[in-house]
Amino acid sequence: MAARIGTVMGQFNPMLAATRDAQHLAFFELSEANQTQAAYLEAQARRLEKREQIIGEDLDTLKSVLDQVTTQSTNMQAEVIARVGHELQAHTAQQYRQADVSTRLQAQDEELRDPVLALERLLEKAGAKYLEQQETHRNELATVLDEMKR
Repeated sequence: MAARIGTVMGQFNPMLAATRDAQHLAFFELSEANQTQAAYLEAQARRLEKREQIIGEDLDTLKSVLDQVTTQSTNMQAEVIARVGHELQAHTAQQYRQADVSTRLQAQDEELRDPVLALERLLEKAGAKYLEQQETHRNELATVLDEMKR
């Protein structure tokens, strides 16, 4: 009986402000009545550790309280598991949305890359042609100036 009390009470941590997972339940999330019952269980566990016998009506009360706190613990664990499952689903959905956005952005980047490269090549050709025309024009001006000097 003391081991069962220890197992149930070992799940509750009075230092936690909130329950984090199914194995670490916040003691203060218990109802006030369940907190009182938990204190009763701890007192009875100390009695059992001293090898005191609990019999009759006291034993029935102990079993009833232990069952109630065990039920509360099980319910809290189920709530935590459901909450964590929901959070995991939401997180997974967010990851899928991010992956989808990333995929679409990569596709758009690839679609834009080819036209941009084509435009760069076109500008390079136009720039080369312009420089060629400027060189030709300079040569013509030099020729005209040479002829004027003669």
